[in-house]
Amino acid sequence: MRKCLQLVLCLIAVTAWMGCSVKQPAPFFEQPGLAAKVKAGEYIQVVDNFLILLDNSHTMRDPYEGEQKFYLAQSAALSLNETIAGLKLNGGLRTFGALSMSAESRTNLVCPVQPYAAASFAGCITGTKASFGSTPLYEALVAAADDIANVKGKTAIIIISDGNFTGGSPADAVTMLKQKYGDKVCISSITIGRVGALSALTTQSRCGAYSLLDDVKTADGMVDFATKVFLEKAPPRPIAPAKIIINSVLFDFDSSVIKPEAAIVLKEAAAMLKQNAGKAVTIEGHTCSIGTDQYNQGLSERRAGSVKKFLADQGIDCARMSAQGIGKARPVADNATEDGRRRNRRVEFHVKQ
Repeated sequence: MRKCLQLVLCLIAVTAWMGCSVKQPAPFFEQPGLAAKVKAGEYIQVVDNFLILLDNSHTMRDPYEGEQKFYLAQSAALSLNETIAGLKLNGGLRTFGALSMSAESRTNLVCPVQPYAAASFAGCITGTKASFGSTPLYEALVAAADDIANVKGKTAIIIISDGNFTGGSPADAVTMLKQKYGDKVCISSITIGRVGALSALTTQSRCGAYSLLDDVKTADGMVDFATKVFLEKAPPRPIAPAKIIINSVLFDFDSSVIKPEAAIVLKEAAAMLKQNAGKAVTIEGHTCSIGTDQYNQGLSERRAGSVKKFLADQGIDCARMSAQGIGKARPVADNATEDGRRRNRRVEFHVKQ
């Protein structure tokens, strides 16, 4: 009994000493990255929630490149937090590796999945400590299934660990998660060290990203990792309809009759439309400023209609063409001069891409 008591006291003393000797974790860099990409329209956000599974088991107390692995894991989590700051998300944090006789209590939900704010989430990360337990990644993944049960949308589960897991097979837990949530759950990972075992879980989930710590210690590296986890390249923006103004399709004052010189241009336009059979065209009629709004609206509609009929007579399907009158609302020249008014008595073509 006395020996057991001495062992417990010794363990408490060692724990306290090691807790005091560990320095405060900090991000590897200060450079938010993803929010600017989304704002610029270059990427779109495809993840609605995330849950970090942070390994705090006894192997994370081991050194790697002169630092304790757990310190590096916290710093990686803080760097990821810096990178995704500004995204609209729900976020949570779970640790796995506490010293306990019960498998259930060896993984702890530090911060539940809730509306994300970078400042408060940083507190979740820095509030964690390394423990002396084994590495129950299987149990953490099973618990994660309940952690995300009440959130909507797509969830990224991000494992930060040295990959030295024990207990049940994490692959079985990933299978369970995929059966329950399908493509709404993706597994990503950052491996502290060069074990690399975590990459197999990402591959198994068929989505997400995996990286080694050394690759995400720079701002660009972490942005690349986080982009793969949270974003997708935005689809090409629709090309604005091409606007073709044919100045030769002009009309006499108060007329919608197509002049001979305009007929030549319209035949060329018909040939172009035949070569681009998949393209539709909007025909806009315009007028100068002389006359009432109501009269000019009707005149512009008649001009657009006469051009549409001419093109139809040239073999252009009417279903590809729409005609509308703009009246005198959009002059291209100064209505105060005779030449300006002449140029405003026109038809424009808007070819849809």
